[in-house]
Amino acid sequence: MSQPMEPVMLVMNRIEDWLDHVDPWGQREASDLLQAVLQGAPAGVYDCACSLDGQRWLVMAAHAEALLCLDASELPALAACLSERYALPASRIHQAWWAQDALHDDRHAANESRPAPLWDAPYPALRSKA
Repeated sequence: MSQPMEPVMLVMNRIEDWLDHVDPWGQREASDLLQAVLQGAPAGVYDCACSLDGQRWLVMAAHAEALLCLDASELPALAACLSERYALPASRIHQAWWAQDALHDDRHAANESRPAPLWDAPYPALRSKA
């Protein structure tokens, strides 16, 4: 008798490949994604958490079994890619340049004790085209 397999989360390191996989539905979802990264907290169907040392970022989408793992220095590249693909306003993109410097010890501690993000809510309720 075989044992049931545990679900496996795909970890991706290339921004473009992850965006192709997650496939935001437009400017609204792309803006939510950028907001999640800037705040290090859930926004729409996206969530982002940084490592305790602030060197790595994990970006997640409730509708995809893949997460994006970035170095903190790659945040501007993610913002630029979102801007190019989804025509996000320049003011939102400029925030990403300083967001990585805005990580404080209290945010690192909050990530350690945060409850599981987004995954509890049913996907269709979070991502509706209506």
